[in-house]
Amino acid sequence: MLKKAVILFLVVVLLPALAYAQSCVVDEDCGVKYCKENLYYRSSVCIDSECTPLFFTDDPCEYADYVLYAKGEVIVSPVPILSVRAALPYTVLNATLEMNPPSTNYVPALEVGSLDSGAVHQFMPAAPLTAASYRLRVNGTQPTAEKNFTVVLVDMPIALALPPFGASSADIFDIVIWTPRVALCRYSAVLQGDYNSMPDFTVTNSKLHRKYDYSPVLKKIPFFIKCNDSFLNKISSAQFDLIKDTTAPVISNVTAVPDVISDYPLSTTLHLKSDDEVVCKYDPTETSYDLMNYVFSGDDEKILSSYSKSKSGNLADLVDGVTYLLNVACKNRAGLASTASSVSFIVDTEVTGRISNLTPKDGASYGTGSIVFSAYTNKNSICWYGNTTDPQEQSNTFSVEGRSHTSSPLNIPSGQHTYYIKCCFDQCQTEEIVTTKFLIDSTPPPKPVVDDSTDLEGLSAERTYSVTTLSASWSSNDNESGIAYYNYTLYEGYQIMRNWTSTTATSVTLDDLSLTNGRTYYFYVIAVNGVNVSSETGISNGVTVDTSAAPVSCTNSIRDGNESDVDCGGGCTACSLDKNCNSDSDCKSGYCTGGKCKVASCDDGVKNQGEGDVDCGGPCTEKCAEGKDCNYPFDCESGYCSKNVCIGETSCANGKLDDDETDVDCGGICARVMEYTCVLGKKCFEDSDCASGLCGPNGKCVKKGDMDADGVPDEDDNCPLDANKNQADVDDDGIGDACDKDNDNDRIDDSWELEYGLDPEDPNDAEEDPDDDGLINHYEFVYGTNPFEEDTDGDGHSDAKEVDKESDPLDPDSTPSGGFGFILIILIILILGVVGFFGYRYYKKTLNSLPPPKKQAQQAAARPQPKKPQPPPQLSELPLASHKVFEQKEADKKADMEKVFDAFNTENTEKLFGSKPPAQKPKPTDNLFDKFAEIPLKSGDEVFEELKRNIEEEEKLRNKRK
Repeated sequence: MLKKAVILFLVVVLLPALAYAQSCVVDEDCGVKYCKENLYYRSSVCIDSECTPLFFTDDPCEYADYVLYAKGEVIVSPVPILSVRAALPYTVLNATLEMNPPSTNYVPALEVGSLDSGAVHQFMPAAPLTAASYRLRVNGTQPTAEKNFTVVLVDMPIALALPPFGASSADIFDIVIWTPRVALCRYSAVLQGDYNSMPDFTVTNSKLHRKYDYSPVLKKIPFFIKCNDSFLNKISSAQFDLIKDTTAPVISNVTAVPDVISDYPLSTTLHLKSDDEVVCKYDPTETSYDLMNYVFSGDDEKILSSYSKSKSGNLADLVDGVTYLLNVACKNRAGLASTASSVSFIVDTEVTGRISNLTPKDGASYGTGSIVFSAYTNKNSICWYGNTTDPQEQSNTFSVEGRSHTSSPLNIPSGQHTYYIKCCFDQCQTEEIVTTKFLIDSTPPPKPVVDDSTDLEGLSAERTYSVTTLSASWSSNDNESGIAYYNYTLYEGYQIMRNWTSTTATSVTLDDLSLTNGRTYYFYVIAVNGVNVSSETGISNGVTVDTSAAPVSCTNSIRDGNESDVDCGGGCTACSLDKNCNSDSDCKSGYCTGGKCKVASCDDGVKNQGEGDVDCGGPCTEKCAEGKDCNYPFDCESGYCSKNVCIGETSCANGKLDDDETDVDCGGICARVMEYTCVLGKKCFEDSDCASGLCGPNGKCVKKGDMDADGVPDEDDNCPLDANKNQADVDDDGIGDACDKDNDNDRIDDSWELEYGLDPEDPNDAEEDPDDDGLINHYEFVYGTNPFEEDTDGDGHSDAKEVDKESDPLDPDSTPSGGFGFILIILIILILGVVGFFGYRYYKKTLNSLPPPKKQAQQAAARPQPKKPQPPPQLSELPLASHKVFEQKEADKKADMEKVFDAFNTENTEKLFGSKPPAQKPKPTDNLFDKFAEIPLKSGDEVFEELKRNIEEEEKLRNKRK
């Protein structure tokens, strides 16, 4: 009964957590299940022509007491479950176990584990088996059957049972570890250490090991485990990442591709993206994940590999003439379900065939002559392209029949071009021809002419006396695709004074500079045209700073000459905001209104601040109407800016990458509104952005079966999601270089190593500790700390100490509990004590060094002269009363000291550490700091007051002796 209870517990409780390591399929020969993945693997054993007599374990996916390899012939458990099953029920009389070949070594007897309606019989050794070869004999109503197997006691595997997949939605949860053999296990949630230094699980020394009420500080933390395997007398180790995830996943997008099914077979594919790794379901009526009846292809909550952020599920055998509406919901590894999202699609084979997307777009401009023609149709079709009105005559066929059609690159010369695309549908019963006109602009715009001349009183155009302000203007033109924007910077010699900056304006004033007298400064400007081709760099003549040339009138703090305000405007430097002005040139802001310098706005009636036209476009809310000037497509109401003029065309035909497109003139709004989807290799955000109907994980349009579009089928691709045409694999680990995050297999991502200057091809640097803080680079990576900073968050505690104390090394507000204030108090007390001690010694030494007093003649005056201080007498020279005074003072000092240290050692220590230390008196020592402990711990004022009192006491004693 106990064994049955254990098996039941493993099936009901442990199986869901272990199932991710298993994948059970049906054995076609014997009609039974086996686990095909390498951790749990077996195959049926057939004797004679029937699959009847014998194999090990009825269903290994239901038990966790053993691990079977290579068709059940090798067992790593010393106490395996040996099962006998017949195709037809019959009675097994007995089973015996012996060495193979026969040996005199002791072999434990078999105990009956369970019987199942006469068809399944389980036996277990009465004691653990040693590593050897065995033969199982079974006698029954059928002929005697035999089975040979080997027990190999390999290193004991360790599995994480709870929380499932290492993720929990609770702040506090239990951790359950499983081992196939009885073991004593220990854990560490900080750093992997020696087995003896790690704490025991709350429950261990069995096959299940439990840690109750674990509450991680971080959202993700490595959990280290070491188990003492008594059968091998060996320590086995494992590491799992524990995740505290209290947030439900969010579905960002669900699409059906195609969303209009117009051809046979009637099928579509659901595509989904989530912010978390999930498994997903769908249902036409239910909106709760747990109530939904249909799972996405390949999804299984019990298999870890099923969880991902991108999902695809094929829907087949749809019904013509039906509009479908489905609800979709997902669940993450922590068991939290998302809210449902909906997706709809239509099945209609009677829809009229048409060309729904085309590149190059009509009216587009391109900066290269290499053009790829593509078309996407809503039904299967055959298409042609050419520069005649009937492109079929040129026999430029796109591809075989289908919906997505793409040509090879064509080299087309600069200039305006007109091409035609023709597609026929329904076995060419109907057809459609579309026209596209586009511009090839492969020439760069002219080099900008840059003017940095000044207009200051008494100076040439190449000189300035301002050390804070420089201005420049520039111009260029492009008669084909227009100027889109400019890039500018400021240099002094080879030193850059201002980073390269993009602007649509043709002038700039820099008024926050720090210029040096006698140095010359130059503006550099590059023009970029509408097809993103850059000009050569235009350079200004240069302006030299000469502070001595500043006119007296511009520095005398008086408004004189033609100044618009005191020492600014007119022939002086430009004025700041709210200063008086006569024109825009008087102001640093470039805008003068009502006689005051003001910040430019969208209602000032002036084209400024990067506006496309007067008070429209640029930073203004109001867009520019058709015919107005523009710098960018977003300046215009129409969304299309051609040669710096707004025209009534869509931005999906301007040959530029606009804000709401995923690639130039395709995807995003172009796909939604104009049905201009992107061809293979173009950028995308979702499947509907692509003509192929599939946006790959690399953010580019791909075709089914080759997700990264590198020409290597996914099933043969060592990086199916990242282009790796040559299949390069430096470390030969089966993961291509293009997607291998850790090429040197040192458990540190290459990107992290490159970020901190480590060698992603040297595994040895994982064990280094360049900042000498106690954390090697591997753990710096695990905890996200800086390998070159001992204290990443700058809170005064090293990263290793914070990890050891389970505080967050990345949060300065999270610090380990400890006695920093305690130590600071000790230091302050010691310093004050040292100061008092040496001050007192110095003063006594000074008194002892004074000469003895001389006798004075009797004076007739009534008032006696004050006596000079006498050297202090030795203690042995004092009368008994004086001895008592000094002895009492020393006793008081000692009592005070004991009170301070008693209070310190009990109350403070108890408050800090939660326990009261045993009372101990300091042992005598010659150590200087122990001698300081004999000094009463008092403030500086108290020390000097006591010195003063000592002097007075000594004066009284000397006077008394005399």
